[in-house]
Amino acid sequence: MFQNLRFPPTPLQSISLLKLDTTSNPGHDNISPYIYKFCASSLAHTVSLLFTVIMESHSIPADWKVHKLFPLHKKGSVSEVSNYRPLN
Repeated sequence: MFQNLRFPPTPLQSISLLKLDTTSNPGHDNISPYIYKFCASSLAHTVSLLFTVIMESHSIPADWKVHKLFPLHKKGSVSEVSNYRPLN
């Protein structure tokens, strides 16, 4: 089904990286969004190759399947579960 799917590097990929908020915290890889934004043009080709390999192998890296969620209190009673929202 996805054998011929390719992710060619396009200006859109670079633009998406350029829109990153450089003041936000690093992700699970501990790499600052500033690095991704600064290296956007260099990373676009490599990221497109990575996604092509992932689609061809039908396998997502295990680390990408891990997500940390924290309950963030919105308002109201702290004992009510419905007064929290997930934060990642």
